[in-house]
Amino acid sequence: MQGTYNLINEKIDLRGTLKTESQPSNTTSGVKALMLKVLNPFFKKKSVGYVMPIKITGTYEHPLFGLDLADSRNKNPEK
Repeated sequence: MQGTYNLINEKIDLRGTLKTESQPSNTTSGVKALMLKVLNPFFKKKSVGYVMPIKITGTYEHPLFGLDLADSRNKNPEK
């Protein structure tokens, strides 16, 4: 993870890469799992499992977790 964790204004802006052996759709349930099943082929990498660009933003009290599909740094993650 890289980014900022500001102690003065309590804002978070962290971005990084999550590597997992499980499919992204298996990490959640309900409608989100159904939507992620469509994206499964885009995250598959050989011998690594699944690689997903993620972000944590918001504030200390209300952090927001999600996929960071717009971040160009994560288009070629380290192997």
